[in-house]
Order: sequence, then C-alpha cells, then structure tokens
Amino acid sequence: MAQVIKASAIELSNLKFSDPRKVGNNGVQVVYVNYGGGMNSLYVQPPRVDLKWDPTYYADTDESSGKFTAEFALPNVGTDEQITPFHDKMKGYDNLMIDTAFENRATWFKNGKKLTRDMIENVYTPMIKVSVDSETGEPDGKWPPHLSLRLRNKIVNSLVMYLTPQRINLILMIVHLKIM
Repeated sequence: MAQVIKASAIELSNLKFSDPRKVGNNGVQVVYVNYGGGMNSLYVQPPRVDLKWDPTYYADTDESSGKFTAEFALPNVGTDEQITPFHDKMKGYDNLMIDTAFENRATWFKNGKKLTRDMIENVYTPMIKVSVDSETGEPDGKWPPHLSLRLRNKIVNSLVMYLTPQRINLILMIVHLKIM
C-alpha cells in the first residue's frame, strides 16, 4: 500500500499519466493518473474539515457496491495553516489536469485538435468548488469553498472516521483519479 501523505507534501510533478485506454465499445477513453513511478495510487490525509450536510448513500443492486457522496466545507482558506495548503494543492491539481488535457488534446479527445483551453476548462469538474452568483455565474464568496467526494461502499468500510458533532475527521481520503 502506498504511503499516506499530507496535501502539502504532494509534488504535482510526480503525477504521471497513462496512455489512453478504451473502455467498452462506445469510444470512451480513460487516462489513469498515478503518483510517482509505476501504478501507485495517491492517498491524501486531508485537514479536519466541516461536513456541509449529512452524507448521501446511493445503493446499487448489490448492497456492497453502493456509493456515498459527501461535501466538506473548507473555511478560512488563506488564514488556516492546515486548510490553506490542502486547498492550494487541490487547486494546483485542477490546473495541472486542465493543462495536461490541453497538451494531450489531440490524442485524448475525439476532434481534440479543435479544442481550446477554455473549452476544456468549461467541461472539467474541479475538485474544489466555490459558490457562484446565480445571475452572473461569477464567484461571489457567499459560502466557503467546498470539496465533494464520492466513495464506494467498500472504501468507506475501510476508512477510519472520527465523528464529533457537526465535524468529521477523515484519516484517509482515497483518491483514484482518472480523466474521461
């Protein structure tokens, strides 16, 4: 198992991208993101964060294969010495994904040579989301940035969680990153 590291210790230059692999017969390709050499997953220890509301469970046909969705608020970005490096590293990750997708657009996407960086930014879903004004679509700062996670049931069962009123401390956040 790979070592669990804090976000501040992640070296984005150590993220490696696989060659595109076709999934199924519908033409979808997947590019896997690994950390360091080989096929190492990235295991990140996040800071203590607020749970925005109760996690939601989506059951599949098999009870052990459902998914949990949870949103975590990241308050005090810029002043909190634990949340700020985590936020900044995740934003750096988002920028790296967009830059790499743009650099490899010809081989990763159908008609990729026609894609602009703005087009890729518009379809990319960032890890860190901010509140936006409903009329202008511009960030309004009304709510703190937040992180949404979808975790498979088998992963949730292997996580160690400490619950306190209105707070959750995830010891491990397992991130299996892939670009479709």
